[in-house]
Amino acid sequence: MKKYFNKKSIILAISILIIIAGAITLSSSGFEKSLEYKEGTRIEVYIPDGYEQQEVIDIAKECFKTEEILFSKIEKVNKVAAIKVTNYTQAQFENYLFKIAEKYEIEAEEMEYYEIVVPETKIRTVINPYILPIALITILSLIYIIIRNYKSNNKIKIPLKVLGILVITLCLYFSIIALFKLQFSIYTMPFAFAIYIVTLLITVNKKCE
Repeated sequence: MKKYFNKKSIILAISILIIIAGAITLSSSGFEKSLEYKEGTRIEVYIPDGYEQQEVIDIAKECFKTEEILFSKIEKVNKVAAIKVTNYTQAQFENYLFKIAEKYEIEAEEMEYYEIVVPETKIRTVINPYILPIALITILSLIYIIIRNYKSNNKIKIPLKVLGILVITLCLYFSIIALFKLQFSIYTMPFAFAIYIVTLLITVNKKCE
């Protein structure tokens, strides 16, 4: 029992240290956002005869000298190629238009394009839709635990422990992302939600045995 307790204490201590380090990192530099959430420019080019997505991406990478290109398909007819990039020069932009026109044989007078500034997406905007579902699931689970342990002397202590495990799990997840400079992408919150649910199910099952 003592050995097990010591192991739990060590794991908890390491988790807290990681969370503290992650909090310091977040307060100083924040999350490293993926291109979906960064401020940038969406360049839309009208291609009358249609295009191949990979060809447009390859041309964009060549012209803008970056692998960070976000392609967006904004219509079903496949005639408007839209890419999002962050920093680029006027020369790179003009070269991109020239390469597209050359590839798809577009005359200068037929070339239609738009530069649309896309503002940065705040992290809280991404997180907000998950707050209510997580809160409801957590409250219902804690009520279930209290009911299952109604006759126990630990009917309040047990749900508090479960809540603590859940909070630490999420904090640890986001701290690791911050510390290792992993990108906060469109998959970050769904994965966080999945981790939370799995942790909740395992913990509730264990505490209600």
